[in-house]
Amino acid sequence: MESDGVRVPDPDEYLDVVALANEVFRHAEGLRPTMEADLPLLFTPGDTSPFRVIGPRGAIASMLGVVVTRILLMGVTLEVASIGSVATAAAHRGRGLAGRLVDAALGESAERDLVFISGRLGLYTGRGAEPVGSFLEIERVPAQLKADHRLTTVPYEDHWLDALVAMAQAEPVRWWRSRALWERLVTVRGRGSADTWIRLALLGSEPVGYLVAGMDENRAEVWEYGGSRRALVTLMASLPVERVVVYPGTWDLAARHELGTGATVPALGTIFAPDLGRLGARLAPLAAERATAPRGSTPGLSPLAQLFGPRSPSPLPMVWPGCLNYV
Repeated sequence: MESDGVRVPDPDEYLDVVALANEVFRHAEGLRPTMEADLPLLFTPGDTSPFRVIGPRGAIASMLGVVVTRILLMGVTLEVASIGSVATAAAHRGRGLAGRLVDAALGESAERDLVFISGRLGLYTGRGAEPVGSFLEIERVPAQLKADHRLTTVPYEDHWLDALVAMAQAEPVRWWRSRALWERLVTVRGRGSADTWIRLALLGSEPVGYLVAGMDENRAEVWEYGGSRRALVTLMASLPVERVVVYPGTWDLAARHELGTGATVPALGTIFAPDLGRLGARLAPLAAERATAPRGSTPGLSPLAQLFGPRSPSPLPMVWPGCLNYV
């Protein structure tokens, strides 16, 4: 189906899509062409269904990626569309092509509860998306962390996949992922622009925690973790780098308590709610159960900031570059 020149590329145009993404996001920055490995949720060889493009075959001028998934928030399930990898070839910029793609993707996402957009540009905020999320940036030297010496840490191997998935699925706030998707993520990310470091913590022979981090020279950035928060600290202490940065969301008070204080940094993306009334109704059970749920409204805050800001009753796991669900 084609609307306003926006179309889904044919499967044999997959490499053209990859080439444009690498041209804009990697070659232009002097980086290696690693978009496929960096964003395996979006790029699957031969599968062009997540992409929307403008331009004829062999001459794609602009592209956008959209992935539909779910977020589980302490018993509440939200349908989410994630939009990212919006790129226009240099020769075609200034013609409003990216805006047409974003409009088409938002139109397709009208029945979703939320839309996450990997960007804070006016291209998105001008269409109603809001930069409301934040992280706590904690930077520590691994040697300063107090490891639990009852635990041992081991590198991830394929036979640990079921244990990794089980720990992830026990998290009260998480992205929904099938076992097959987990398998793809942990396999492909290792070929990306940053070395992927996946490690488990064991109590005896029982896995009790996992950590996924991106390694860059002497610095590690924690992308995702699950299981015991004490195990998280032990896993961070075992990182073979001089510095480690972790971004616990506002929802992860346990991790914040263990790791200490840090700087609040804004999420690097924006949120769009196609229907705020419908979203509020979906989240009502969660707000009712949480003692910290605010009563009434806070002057000066938009409805989305009320729902997902720092004092929110809804602990939303935002996305940032490196996150396994970033597109």
